[in-house]
Order: sequence, then structure tokens, then C-alpha cells
Amino acid sequence: MRQLFVFGTVSPLNTRKSWGVVENFIYLFSGQRPTPERVAMFNTVMVLHADHEFNASTFTARVVASTQADYYSCLTAAVCALKGPLHGGANERVFKMLETIRDTGQDPVQYVKDQMASGHKIMGFGHRIYKNGDPRAVILREVARKIAHETDNDSYFVLQEQIKDYMFKATHLHPNVDYYTALIYHCFDLDKQTFTMMFAACRTAGWLAHIVEQQAEAA
Repeated sequence: MRQLFVFGTVSPLNTRKSWGVVENFIYLFSGQRPTPERVAMFNTVMVLHADHEFNASTFTARVVASTQADYYSCLTAAVCALKGPLHGGANERVFKMLETIRDTGQDPVQYVKDQMASGHKIMGFGHRIYKNGDPRAVILREVARKIAHETDNDSYFVLQEQIKDYMFKATHLHPNVDYYTALIYHCFDLDKQTFTMMFAACRTAGWLAHIVEQQAEAA
């Protein structure tokens, strides 16, 4: 992906009319036509991220939509809310944690213990609504397991499982949607700095639906 966005070195890619939305989307950010299995995996990610009730970014989009602002303004406001590390930016921080643990050779459980003792939040765990586990994370865990194995990233998945087990034992918190999404994005060869943007791309369909509904109610 990094190579595709170096201006002046690579020509822009064009969509293929005979391909589906997700197939084209992966092709445009990777430069490679994905396998049907990879398309199914990323389609699952996009569907699970498309909408989730009145989260911070969706609520922001609806507030702006209530003023009858145009779609671009509503979406811009939503993206600004999503950018925060406690919302859409959480997946990036999850992967930074995994990288740090693997690259430094630290014991994952001890790392988490030290972070918690220092008052730091362990990203990717807990949810205000899903007290007994995020159902989206259950689905994404299997996607992460499969694609991690296919892309020689098993070590990251093993770390995630060790951290997951300890976090439940120590705090009774379950992984949320951001936890396994971070690894999935990495396995699709995305730079961690693009994770939040990818979340925004997936969530745009849901934002637009809320915007249309809000403006119709306010008309």
C-alpha cells in the first residue's frame, strides 16, 4: 500500500466493473486482486464496522445533519469524532501494543500488568453496551486467526490470545471490535497509521444512512 501512494511513481488504479465493491476496494489499496476468501474476510470486516447505533461519531454526524448541513460537512464532523484514540483510533493503539511487545521480546502478561499498574488503559477491551462480550469481536477473532496464519503473523495472534486470557482473568473485560480488527488490517498489509481511515471508510455507509434519516426527520 505504501508504494501505491508515492506520488509520481505509480499510476492511479481504476476499478473493474465486473468486480464487486469489496474486491475493488482491496485492489485499490493493495494493487493486487484478492482471492475470494480474502474478499469474504474483508466483507465481514466492512459489514461489522458499517454501523453501531449512537456511537460518538454517528451521534456527531446526526447533530450536524440536524442543521441541514450538506453530506460532506456531516461526514467531516463524523471523521473528526472517529479520529480520537478512544473511538476509531483504538485499533491503531492495539497494534502499537502488539508491536512493542513482540519487538522488545517482553512477556505479554507482564507488559499488561506494568501498563495497568502505571494507570494506562489497555486498548481493545471492554464496551459500554456489551458487558458480556462484543459479538463482533467473536466473529473477527476467527477472521484474525485465519488471516494471521495465512500471512505468517501467527506470533501476533498468539500474543493477542495471551493478553485476552489475562485481561479476562484480571478484569473480566472481553475484547471489543477494535482488538482483532487491528491484526486483520495489519495482515492486509495496511500501515497502522491508516487503520482509523480504514475504519472511517467502512463506517461511511452507516453514517450516511443516519444523516439521511436525521435530515428527513428535521425537514
